[in-house]
Amino acid sequence: MIPNTELSESQSNIQTILVVDDIEANRLSIQQMLLSLSVRVLVSSSGQNALEIMRSEKPDLILLDDTMPDMDGYQVINQQQFLKDIRHIPIILMTSHLFGHKQSLHHYLLDVIDTLAKPFSQSMLLTKVQVFLEVNRYRDIIRQIDSDDDNVLNSSQEGILGIDASGLIRYVNSAASYLLKIAPSKLVGLYLESLFEDSQHLVESQWQEHPVYKVCERQTILQVEKAKIWQSDGLPLMVRFAAVPVNVLGEIKVVFAFRRLESEGKASVDKLSGRDPLTALSTRKKFEEELDRLFEKAKEESVEFGLLYFDLMHFKHVNESLGHNVGDEIIKMVADRLKRLLRTGDAIARSSGDEFIILACDLSGKDQILSVADKICYAMKEAFLCGGHELHLGCNIGIVTYPRCGHNASQLIKNASFAAEQAKKKGRNTYCYFDPKLNEKLTLRVKFNAQFQQALLQQDIQLLKSPIYQFYAQQTDEEIKPFGFYVSPSWSHADYGDVGFHKLFDLACRADLLASIWVWLFQTSLQEIALIDSEERKSLKWILPVTRDVIHSGILLSEKALLVKLAQEVSCVFAFEESAFFARTKPLQATIQMAQELGIDLALWQFGGEYGSISILESLPIRIVYLADRLIEESLHHSSESLLSFYAKVAAHFKVELWCKNDEHPSLKAMMYSLDVKAVIG
Repeated sequence: MIPNTELSESQSNIQTILVVDDIEANRLSIQQMLLSLSVRVLVSSSGQNALEIMRSEKPDLILLDDTMPDMDGYQVINQQQFLKDIRHIPIILMTSHLFGHKQSLHHYLLDVIDTLAKPFSQSMLLTKVQVFLEVNRYRDIIRQIDSDDDNVLNSSQEGILGIDASGLIRYVNSAASYLLKIAPSKLVGLYLESLFEDSQHLVESQWQEHPVYKVCERQTILQVEKAKIWQSDGLPLMVRFAAVPVNVLGEIKVVFAFRRLESEGKASVDKLSGRDPLTALSTRKKFEEELDRLFEKAKEESVEFGLLYFDLMHFKHVNESLGHNVGDEIIKMVADRLKRLLRTGDAIARSSGDEFIILACDLSGKDQILSVADKICYAMKEAFLCGGHELHLGCNIGIVTYPRCGHNASQLIKNASFAAEQAKKKGRNTYCYFDPKLNEKLTLRVKFNAQFQQALLQQDIQLLKSPIYQFYAQQTDEEIKPFGFYVSPSWSHADYGDVGFHKLFDLACRADLLASIWVWLFQTSLQEIALIDSEERKSLKWILPVTRDVIHSGILLSEKALLVKLAQEVSCVFAFEESAFFARTKPLQATIQMAQELGIDLALWQFGGEYGSISILESLPIRIVYLADRLIEESLHHSSESLLSFYAKVAAHFKVELWCKNDEHPSLKAMMYSLDVKAVIG
């Protein structure tokens, strides 16, 4: 049944306008201009306060200054669009920089927000304002169709248009503006039928021939499951719509409601055409094909060009904390900013996730592509306003040029990607030019990674467990069980033979794969511990070797989750080499702090072999000192225990346990007994 409604009393109520400007003189001037209208005027001097007034007063229109301290107009719009109860309130953005940096940066907001250029006259202001006040009156009429339709009117997904008897659009809700990518005042006054035409306008209306008119004239509801209408940027929008005829005391005769349809075949079409479905950029595969063709031209004409491999920082956290919808919007914004920086002839592709490849053609030298990288870094420093959030991400860029850095597409992209990884080590918003010398490291990394993965499959990497026993001066008849293990990886390497953990850590460090070794060490340790009786685990010490490279890489901190699991099963000990303590870096301090939080003991390993610095014991919470093997051997060889006695006294003074390697030599056993050695490694 078609609803027959009458105008509500609210339609005759005085409407409210909120004026937001940090300059008092401007607020007073605008208030003066609005005196000829029968409106109530509220004022605010800040963006945050304006949002509070919007939520409490629900004004009918907002006049918003674009440049304000703390929160500017663009930030206010972003926040407003995130809040369901106020995002439908129309805004006129008052700006003095129609072609400024902010307008370029946040143009996607300006597409659906009306602007008023400063300085403006009273007639210019009133012309704009009266359009919105009239639209708002139609809103009151449409609200009467259904008592629950406020949810529809304020929805961010369903566009609502109010159509008069001539087919002209008289009312636009917020969602319709966003879906059609056009400001409300530009949409009001258009023929509905023009949305179905790719030209988006009609010189002469043919409304009475349109299916919407014919169906609604018969007072029946028209529902169409799939139709194409056109956005203001000339792109088609697939929608499902309903046209509902209404009988009201006013000009609105039809309510046209529409919702976006995801085109089922779009992803497949995009894939076939080599286009990324989210950004409409080229895919990496398509980009490489185009790049290979460019190589042929470059070889013939001796043309120099460059590639920039770009990725966002902390994008993973956006997806995890704010959701993939926000992440997708950010990716589209990034793609848009990049496209705006390109010169004629340049190209851009989305490689995967948050990674992009940019082709800079016809370079006059290396400095030119570095200038492009500077511009990209500057553009990415600016905040991304999305879904009520203000995100600061930053980027890293790897740069290569032809012919210096590669002779085919895959090689250039690979080298640019490697340079981007080097840029990450410098910090946020940085770039790195590929140094061919670094290719050696890249080759080593690829080779090492392949060998490492193969070794894991073939179980060529073993976990060596050196048992730790309590020291006994005399041999007992009973079998002595170890109370702990010193664990380390060992690899039977095809090129290097038997590789101990020092050599293995060194190879992994040179190939930037130290993390892989430590993840394996943690996971394998957990598997080994699971085979030990649960009662024995309670007092079992599990000692892990920690070198200077391990500390500086931050691996122990980044793999804290695995370390927590290990510390819950056994009594963990970090066996630090002396050299790890001589650079008192932040990673070292953070590692020691984490160890204390998790109840992990610190051991000083091979003490006296190189430095023998007593200051380490003075300044750090060391619980165990393991005497250097070389120190033990020299003392035994020279039949002298004076140096050993000195270290034993030092250990006693600082109340740390003294450990050393096991040796069945009678004189060494006597020497260890006299030094009060607590444990030996067998």
